[in-house]
Amino acid sequence: MKRRNTQSSFAEPRQALESYLESLLSEVPEYSTEDDDPALDATPHVVITEVAPADVQESVNDQVEEQPAALEDSFPAEQPVIAEAQVLLKEESSVDGGQNLPPELGKPGWAVNRFECLLFNVSGLKLAVPLIELGGVLTIPEKGLTPLFGQAKWFMGLLPAHGGRMIRVVDTALWVMPDRYDEEQRKTMKYVILIEGSDWGLGCHDVAEAITLGEQEVRWRSERSKRPWLAGTVIDHMCAIMDVGTMSKMLNADDKNYQPKLANR
Repeated sequence: MKRRNTQSSFAEPRQALESYLESLLSEVPEYSTEDDDPALDATPHVVITEVAPADVQESVNDQVEEQPAALEDSFPAEQPVIAEAQVLLKEESSVDGGQNLPPELGKPGWAVNRFECLLFNVSGLKLAVPLIELGGVLTIPEKGLTPLFGQAKWFMGLLPAHGGRMIRVVDTALWVMPDRYDEEQRKTMKYVILIEGSDWGLGCHDVAEAITLGEQEVRWRSERSKRPWLAGTVIDHMCAIMDVGTMSKMLNADDKNYQPKLANR
């Protein structure tokens, strides 16, 4: 009898966490760019403190090697338990930016045999981007990003990169889960994940490690007419895999001032 009570005491909070993340990742309403707040866009609201100076764009391998060991321990102690519930994602999630994009079925083209991913953290969510779609990682400078007026709320600003490029930084938390968004979290984003072949970058709080996965280790989504950027989930590493190539297309479709030539440089 005592064992059953103990198991029940663990099951109840676990079920609550699973329910929370299921709601967080599966019931997110569509984020519309039509109701942007001009006052928000007109104010340089990105204030980054206590971060390292911006470096030029680094190679993926150098970035992984140079990340301080503290990053690996930067997640809250309870995060692995919370993140494990990500495997319960529903297929009927409702984020559908870039509505004109055709639905993509099954595994993405880069998911053949074994592939590498970089893990990073956004507002408590552990996400993974395949290295083949990763253009590098940059640090947000202490002075913050350069604001650009007339943009969507999820647009954080511009970040200079190697070769004179200007990276358009996305508030990943606001774009992915607007109903759970806390504006204070934007101020603590430290890094930008660059999307290969585009001028888009994903703001994040921490960069963790590079991992190698086999295609059989991933629970791939069989249908992606909704939330097409979410490719699947990984049980062992308790994370969600992003198809950032598709996400880049969605951002282009939703961006008010997108210029195709910028992404072709």
